[in-house]
Amino acid sequence: MSKYPNANIAHDQHQQLHRGRSFRKRYRKKIGSRPISCANKDELIELRKWMKKNGFEKSCLEPAIFNETGRGLMTKKKILPGEIIISIPEQLLITTRTVLQSEIHDIVKSWTPKLSPQQAIAVFLIWEFTKGRQSHWFQYIAVLPMSFATPLYFKKAELSLLPVSVYSKAVKEIQKIKTAYNDIASFSKEHWKEFHDVFNFNNFRWAWYVINTRSVFFKGENSEYLSCDKNDIALAPFLDMLNHSSHANIQAGFNHTTHCYEIKTFDKYKPYEQVFISYGPHNNSHLFIEYGFITLGNPQDVYDFSYDDLEHLRDLFHVDLWEKKINILRENSLLQ
Repeated sequence: MSKYPNANIAHDQHQQLHRGRSFRKRYRKKIGSRPISCANKDELIELRKWMKKNGFEKSCLEPAIFNETGRGLMTKKKILPGEIIISIPEQLLITTRTVLQSEIHDIVKSWTPKLSPQQAIAVFLIWEFTKGRQSHWFQYIAVLPMSFATPLYFKKAELSLLPVSVYSKAVKEIQKIKTAYNDIASFSKEHWKEFHDVFNFNNFRWAWYVINTRSVFFKGENSEYLSCDKNDIALAPFLDMLNHSSHANIQAGFNHTTHCYEIKTFDKYKPYEQVFISYGPHNNSHLFIEYGFITLGNPQDVYDFSYDDLEHLRDLFHVDLWEKKINILRENSLLQ
């Protein structure tokens, strides 16, 4: 028996999630262009039952495995421009309000230095994960990926293969996350031993990227108990299975009349096609560092020039007024 009562539950949950990932990998090899529904997987059935109990109405979208993207959502019927494709009730969203009204609200409110909204939700996710089936959010956590393809999951040798500009951005992002981790670890070690005993960099990295890669923009109220960082993130079960396309034309936001987070599409879809949303007008470097993927034919993509690249071009083309031009680039934050 584990020293911590919930540790065995969390271990079993991890094994279940690992088997789910293995299933997706095996099926991805088998399928061609036609998606294969995975809606009858036990954990996805449990997710739908739990969401229905909490006010989620039946959707025309269904989880499926796609050759190009892995798991995503396909439509079971024709979708026309202007239709709302998904609507998630407020009580199924994980926001900073969820955290500040939960059983850990006292310790979160007393944190020093104050947690950012993303740190607060990460702490909440880790705490709920360790509770296993005792957690209200167990059915949602059970379908979350347990690892990501972002640079923080890369080995040093793999990171070194990245283009110089991407490597530089990746290192900054990694350092930012390590600092966020250290801030939490320092306080919890002194003031919340029960959490600190199960808290480590691996589960913080997991929680951070669950939020980073799957959250939606949700404008919440600023709280005196959190840092002044923008309070604009929420986790939305099931909705977060929608994949990104730079060509998707959508409108997303919280409807204060229905008290649901809704996504409206302005695209057309045939039955059994994958339905996409857009994460925003991001270039491939941003998509890779923040979300762990790139898209082919990305209309927002850019090429980053280093100072060395520009010096080479200067010598090649005999550029005049070099210093003046370089200063203009720096003044406009176009050159580091």
